[in-house]
Amino acid sequence: MLCLNALSGETLWKFDVGSKMYQPSEYNGLVLFGGYDGYFYALNLADGSVAWKTKVTDQNGKATMPWQDVHYPLTPSTSLVEVDNNTNRAFWAFAFAQTGWGGVDDYSGVVFALDLENGHIAWKTSISKNTSTEGGAANQFGLRLLNGKVFLTTGSDLWVFNEATGSVDSTEHFDHYVLDPVAGLNQVFIAGDLKLSAYK
Repeated sequence: MLCLNALSGETLWKFDVGSKMYQPSEYNGLVLFGGYDGYFYALNLADGSVAWKTKVTDQNGKATMPWQDVHYPLTPSTSLVEVDNNTNRAFWAFAFAQTGWGGVDDYSGVVFALDLENGHIAWKTSISKNTSTEGGAANQFGLRLLNGKVFLTTGSDLWVFNEATGSVDSTEHFDHYVLDPVAGLNQVFIAGDLKLSAYK
């Protein structure tokens, strides 16, 4: 992780994660990101020092899905980090996904909420699916917050979680891929199966 001066390109600080890392986000003086090592990091933007880091998954390095004996290379899938200003929590999804025989998508992972003050896990909810689709494995998660809910899309699935507790409010499976959710003022929009749907 590098922090550069936007005008000169000079390196202001650097931090060695020690593993692959995913798209960082900045919030209130913290640089937030997850790593392939299973940790979620919060660095101080001012100097790159570690504010906290929290172990969020132990799936890393697995060569196959838990329910399979056949080994396929697994591709990590992640969402962008979303922050709720009111609760001061960060939300992130992490999973491994693969395409099996006959166009079957498998993914297994977690969605979680972290308190930004100390990195404590507020809740963590496991997700997994084995569903027939027309495409390949889910390679990206779309995550949005609205009206006390967490909307997560992956592959051809939509998950809706209670933002306070992490309980699953509902799930929906589409015949084709769904695009990342888009949050409006009072609705979240999902494009899937050649139609646009709105959720509250």
